[in-house]
Amino acid sequence: MPLSILKFCFSMCRLKLDFDRFQSGDADSDDEKDKDKAGGEDRSMRDTVDNLLREAKKKRSEGGPAPLDFKKMYLSTYNTFMLLGFAGVLVSLFRSYQAEGLAESIPKAYERVGQNVRFLQFAQTLEIVHAAVGLVHSRPASAVWQAVGRLTLVHLIHFQPELHNSPLVFWLYVTWASVEMIRYPYYLGQVHGLVPKPLKVLRYTSWMVLYPVGMSLEVLIILRALETYPESHPATLLEVAGHKLTISHIIGAYLLLCPFAFLFLLRHMFDQTKSQLFGKKKITRSKKVK
Repeated sequence: MPLSILKFCFSMCRLKLDFDRFQSGDADSDDEKDKDKAGGEDRSMRDTVDNLLREAKKKRSEGGPAPLDFKKMYLSTYNTFMLLGFAGVLVSLFRSYQAEGLAESIPKAYERVGQNVRFLQFAQTLEIVHAAVGLVHSRPASAVWQAVGRLTLVHLIHFQPELHNSPLVFWLYVTWASVEMIRYPYYLGQVHGLVPKPLKVLRYTSWMVLYPVGMSLEVLIILRALETYPESHPATLLEVAGHKLTISHIIGAYLLLCPFAFLFLLRHMFDQTKSQLFGKKKITRSKKVK
């Protein structure tokens, strides 16, 4: 009797163990099913994204609507605004010349477009930011020299009424506007990848005449300012060891820096012309695999 009871207990234990193993096997299979389900959802999500990307590429290749390019929109807006601004300066000067003749229109150049030119030169300082943050492929140093130089000139003229009627101011405005009437259409073409060959040639050849003319006019205006500023602005800005620092001294120091700035800009434009018009693409030969 006791032996039969022991056999019965042993058989029940074996049954219980088999039942536990069966339960654990079901649990493992449920976990695997959940993992398979989650993996299937991930795969379906990836497949959906891949399908959307394929459709977008297909639409772009077929000429469908492309996503908005805010960089292109901003640069197009900026260059168009500056182009229209300097075009307005030239048109205003030309209308004045037609209506009153050259002798009468030259003394009124500052009165007609002086504030507009000053505003446009302030707006042009954005080009320093464009170059610094990488919106355009240009060196920030060249943008700084040009913006600072022009702002200095427009303020020398603005704060010296005796310069307002000078013929130098009229021709300076004409020269600056002529430069920008070529430069900004070229930039617009670059933004959209459509630069006509004549415009490119004009961009990199016109500076050879317009830049030296503009620089000469700037130097003459600075020399004229040195003659008039000591009387109209005699105030002392700073006094060190008995030496008085006035605005005239600052203008003189700027004049001494002009040759270096001019050489830098001319060298920059020369390098640009050489690379854009006469540059040769380097051909790299692939090495043969031995």
